[in-house]
Amino acid sequence: MRTTASPSYAVLFLIAALLAGGLAFSVQWGIRSSACRPFSKPGTYLAFCSTARYGDYEHGAYFLGYESEAVDNLRKADVLLLGNSRAQFAFSTDSVETYFGARGLRYHLLGFGYNETSEFPVQLIERYGLRPRALVINADRFFAEWLSPPAKAVSSGSLAVRAEHVGKKIGPWIADHACAFGPIGCTRNSPTIYRSHATGRWIWANLLATPQQRATNLGIQQIKASDADIEGIAQVAESFLKRIGISRECLVLTAAPNDFDETKTLVQRLGARLRWPVIYPIVEDLATIDGSHLNEPSAERWSAAVVAELEGALGDCASINWVDQQKIGLTEVAP
Repeated sequence: MRTTASPSYAVLFLIAALLAGGLAFSVQWGIRSSACRPFSKPGTYLAFCSTARYGDYEHGAYFLGYESEAVDNLRKADVLLLGNSRAQFAFSTDSVETYFGARGLRYHLLGFGYNETSEFPVQLIERYGLRPRALVINADRFFAEWLSPPAKAVSSGSLAVRAEHVGKKIGPWIADHACAFGPIGCTRNSPTIYRSHATGRWIWANLLATPQQRATNLGIQQIKASDADIEGIAQVAESFLKRIGISRECLVLTAAPNDFDETKTLVQRLGARLRWPVIYPIVEDLATIDGSHLNEPSAERWSAAVVAELEGALGDCASINWVDQQKIGLTEVAP
């Protein structure tokens, strides 16, 4: 008489295989994360690690919803600050946090690295049905209709990309615990950027670069946008406005100074063409860490000057009197 294996053995084998695969996957991503500089403050996550084996995570954290706390706070935000990495360096400051906190307004920085353009945050706004009261836009090299490589990858929604981002989510936690017990192979010295769940703020000082690193003086080799450039940017910006469904009176343009682009002329001409409010404060003795991104002291002073003009530029859009009190829950506003 022919006998067959009990179905229970097949189930046990499958479970064992899945457990082994999960363990191997976890170990792999723990190793990949072990070179990244650690940061243990609650309410943050590893957004970027400058190794080929880890790289960018923040695009997937938002688009795939893997950092649910960040997405929840993004949905609740009254004011969004948009831009690329220049915006993230410029607005990830105590000055910005203090300004909005004092007014009981929730804000969220929705900028990204890899020269990200307006197309990716628009997709996030549409994906999550965001309805912010106002937008502050760092317009320098922002309005365009292409996606960065990380944005293209996560927007594809492939299983491979989803699995990779699961690894990037759990890898730092595994590395932190494994390296605490046995630091062999844990270099932990690759530059990193962490990100706040509450505000989207980048935490980069002493992780990516030193806070006061001063690479250049601003204004050395700045490129001016041509008339054709301004018109092309304006057309993308108008399309952006239609897609997000916010009144132009509730948007403000600005641009963090840097060594590569003449941002003052750009933002003023673009604002005039679009009839959007513009804030461009003149702040002396600014410096960058690399020619492109403001260092920490400069970002603090420049962002303080920007938010000081926000109420005048946005009127009631950024006023606590115009915000639904029940929506923001003043006793629950995150610090």
